[in-house]
Parts: sequence; C-alpha cells; structure tokens
Amino acid sequence: MSKFSERRGKVARIRILMRRLRSYFRENWGAPAIICFMVLLLVAALFLAGDMEEIADAIAVCAYYFLVAGVVLQIICYVKFGSKKEND
Repeated sequence: MSKFSERRGKVARIRILMRRLRSYFRENWGAPAIICFMVLLLVAALFLAGDMEEIADAIAVCAYYFLVAGVVLQIICYVKFGSKKEND
C-alpha cells in the first residue's frame, strides 16, 4: 500500500468522523455546553489541587452555568426532535 493511499484512507476516515460529529451536534444542541462543563470542572479540580480555591470556585460556578444551559438545550431538543424519532 502506498503512502498516498494510506493518507487518502485517513482523510476519508476523518471526513466520516466529522460528518458524524456534525450530525450528533445538530440533534443534541446541549452537547457542546455539557462538554464545556466537563472541561471546566476538570480545570477547576486542577486549580483546587494547586491550592487556588478562589479561582477554582469561580471556574466551578461557570461550569455549573454551562451544565444548566446544556440541560435546557437538551430538553428543547428532546421536545423538538423527540416526537419525530418516536413516529419513525
């Protein structure tokens, strides 16, 4: 197998992955906000481990708001798209 065909195969796999991700995020509007929540919570834990409690608390509060926004968006998506999936 040549390097060109290997590279082409990798590019094709990346394109398929990107299409799947786009489709997932179109149906799950809250997913990006929930992912941000998880990342921010991890960052807050790192700051807390470094004895920077005030910064960790502020980041954790922001993370909580992202979680709330994500859950609200997921509920909206469920109401909007959920009935269509059940009818199929």
